[in-house]
Amino acid sequence: MTLKKSQRSLRSWTKQKWRTKSGKKSSETGERYLPEAAIKALSPQEYAASTRKKREDTKKGKQFSRQSKKTARKVRKYRRVNFKGGPVLTYNQQYHKDTIEQNKVMINEKGQPVTANVIGIEYNNKIYNIPSYNRQGGFYTEDEAIKVFKKDIEKGLIKGYNKEFDGPIENHPANVAARLEHQMMNIDAKKILPEAIAYNLLKIK
Repeated sequence: MTLKKSQRSLRSWTKQKWRTKSGKKSSETGERYLPEAAIKALSPQEYAASTRKKREDTKKGKQFSRQSKKTARKVRKYRRVNFKGGPVLTYNQQYHKDTIEQNKVMINEKGQPVTANVIGIEYNNKIYNIPSYNRQGGFYTEDEAIKVFKKDIEKGLIKGYNKEFDGPIENHPANVAARLEHQMMNIDAKKILPEAIAYNLLKIK
């Protein structure tokens, strides 16, 4: 049976084996979290420099740490799925993974893990899917989320979709992308360890 493009993307994404070089949690060591193949492709000096940059940015309270252009180019092909034109790991998927690595997962009232809680917002006549989970046991309002992620939107780190769409709203590209992201996040969610959970609303009831 021939797999659909989204299914090929999902299967390839799960095979990337994201980890740190030491094998320990990034939240414990501060190491850069990358696909296993990307780690092997970097020299010890390059990985050390990338990790050093991540630690510095984490201390500054930054949500994301950008790598040097040289290292980013080297790593980029390993972040892609294994078919032509496949997507790289999205901003929301990286936010999801970082939440788990930072041990800041929340369990909601339904017993479901919350790592990103992606919402769609309008900004400059485009639709953007951005995280609303604040990693402190709560959620950003739409205005707060725009303020937090505005710089990354303007840098082009978060993909924008045209508002105008001639078709059912569920088929809007932003909604299709959100569903695929959620599908990928569910794979990791099933593997979340107890120590990654910082907030449990079930216990508060």
